[in-house]
Amino acid sequence: MYILQRPLVSLLAYFHPRTEPVYIGRAGTAWDAPYKVRRGASLGTPGTSFHFAVGGMYCLSRAMLTRLQPYLGNGEVFTDSCLKALEPEDVTLGLVIGAVLNLTLRRTNLIHTHGLHLSTQVDPQTLERQVAVSYGFGSTQWGNVQYNAICVPGSLYAVIEDETQFKSLHCLLYPETDWCVKRKAWVEAHMGGRIRSDRCTGW
Repeated sequence: MYILQRPLVSLLAYFHPRTEPVYIGRAGTAWDAPYKVRRGASLGTPGTSFHFAVGGMYCLSRAMLTRLQPYLGNGEVFTDSCLKALEPEDVTLGLVIGAVLNLTLRRTNLIHTHGLHLSTQVDPQTLERQVAVSYGFGSTQWGNVQYNAICVPGSLYAVIEDETQFKSLHCLLYPETDWCVKRKAWVEAHMGGRIRSDRCTGW
């Protein structure tokens, strides 16, 4: 996952981490169709609705971590919490926050995980404003996407050289980086200034 520092800092600036229990992330289900505590779970009340942030990246304030401590512990406690919830770690975290502590996920669509069809769902013209982008291989829930990565305008690297497209994204954000300057000069000299990316479809 590539995290864009400036947008992340701007997002977090709205909150007070020491006093405000904050849980920020991309919702794992539609907001009008929340997840529910499983039947048979011994953590939370079965049937209780909650939202969880999709794994990959989410943010927790210091105040939130303090409240979560009884369920996280040193790691072993969190493993036990997952077993009681009958869920993986990202869902368990949302369950504790939403169904046990009765707190709410702060949604953001600026975090993009590998479960999305990244080349069509992340507008290349808005990359500089995103907080985080991921990549993945194999199937996503929207269909079989063998290589799943963002589309970077004016990509300096072909897919075979940069399957994540993180190198090209970094050069888009920080063109003055030494190796980006050298790569751009090479592309201009040998490739006519741009390497076409087969991920840039539909934009």
